[in-house]
Amino acid sequence: MLKRKLVIVIFIGFFLSNITEAAPKKDKGKGVATSSYDPTNVWTTFDALDKYDNEVVEYQIRNVPSERFEEALNLRQKLLEDKTICRFLGITINDSHIKKSRAHWKSLLNKNMSIACFNNDDEMVGLAILYIGKQMDTKGVIGIPTVRTDESMEF
Repeated sequence: MLKRKLVIVIFIGFFLSNITEAAPKKDKGKGVATSSYDPTNVWTTFDALDKYDNEVVEYQIRNVPSERFEEALNLRQKLLEDKTICRFLGITINDSHIKKSRAHWKSLLNKNMSIACFNNDDEMVGLAILYIGKQMDTKGVIGIPTVRTDESMEF
């Protein structure tokens, strides 16, 4: 009888200690403080062949520091001005559209969430402008798209 009570007490103690460890932290979901953003953070590295001289190059994926925003905007603008993509999407790019797009991308870059790919020479060769958007009016019928409102640009 005493042995059974001891086993029950041990089981309850073990069970309660696991529950308290699994409880969510009180500060979870409060967001990341901007002071924790590290512009020099390297997320990953990888090796790949350079398409021009077939040499192995080490690439780094890292945060985009504010002093490299202009380079990021120029890289993004090259993609926007690609005639093949514009023809496929059926859009015409003019100076007004470029100016509006650059202002929008700059506002997204200022959120310090974007990452870029850099080669051995510290040249930016790829870019992902990231942000957290909001989705409104999510109630929809299957097959009928819902109305989306976020920070993405409409072409």
